[in-house]
Amino acid sequence: MQRIFLGFIALFAFSVLWSICLFLLDFNHYVEIYGKGQTLPTPIHHVRYSIMVSIAAAMTIYGIKTWNDISPWLNKTLWAIALMFILYLHLLAVRSGIMTLYIALGCLLFIYIKEKGNKLWAAGITVSSILLIFLATQFVPTIKNKLSYMQYSLEKFAKNENIRELSDSRRLGSIFAGLDLTKNNPLLGVGIGDIMDETNAYLAKHYPDLIDLELLPHNQYILTSATLGIIGLLIFILFSLMPLFYLNGYNDYILLASQFMFFASFMVEHTIESQIGVALYIFITLLAMKNRESQMTNAHA
Repeated sequence: MQRIFLGFIALFAFSVLWSICLFLLDFNHYVEIYGKGQTLPTPIHHVRYSIMVSIAAAMTIYGIKTWNDISPWLNKTLWAIALMFILYLHLLAVRSGIMTLYIALGCLLFIYIKEKGNKLWAAGITVSSILLIFLATQFVPTIKNKLSYMQYSLEKFAKNENIRELSDSRRLGSIFAGLDLTKNNPLLGVGIGDIMDETNAYLAKHYPDLIDLELLPHNQYILTSATLGIIGLLIFILFSLMPLFYLNGYNDYILLASQFMFFASFMVEHTIESQIGVALYIFITLLAMKNRESQMTNAHA
């Protein structure tokens, strides 16, 4: 299991270094495009990639915390990689990535308090994290420009004015469509085959600038309720929670963190409606469950 984790960490460490190098080679250009809603080059779609880097960061933290049999140089390397992942996610300034990163850190804090009971140390970490977020919004140029773009996008959406090319407007419009479809079809939804047409019909009526973009509700839970109704949503929530209770998985950092990171991504993305998204979800979830199984087996050996 350790080799799989290390392979995943190494893969994303090299890809992050590649992205950082491109940023440094044309610093002014990439800072400028963040004011237009664009991001640094990433190997795959930046939202999915940012979540993957967050998961890699969680794996790295898990390795530092758990692997007592590794050499000192590997331990130091993992510390350096973890720091690089954290700094990179703030540089990349993709909200899904930053959100899932802080959820992973929050899960680490929860596990630490549960194991050690040191609430004073935990309070210090919480304050430091809040301070880090504030400083990032003030001094990291990509985050500052991304926040300015988000404010501009929300203002345009509120006025329903020239919103076709604004990512936040597409996100909000599709979510409102999903909520309306759920309200009008609460029990069984509109069906997965009709969801895109029904979403487009809602947008044509309320946000005509957003029609014919093949949008789906940008929230996995709302998409599920719109397609399968409240009954389908409850079943989805039930099954998505099950890994947390596999061999008391809520006591294991990587299983707890990975699942809560996915839950957070479900709030802002239709994460498992793409091949990459569903493959990542299945791979990470099964890997974390298998790792938990190995831990329990070793503990009873």
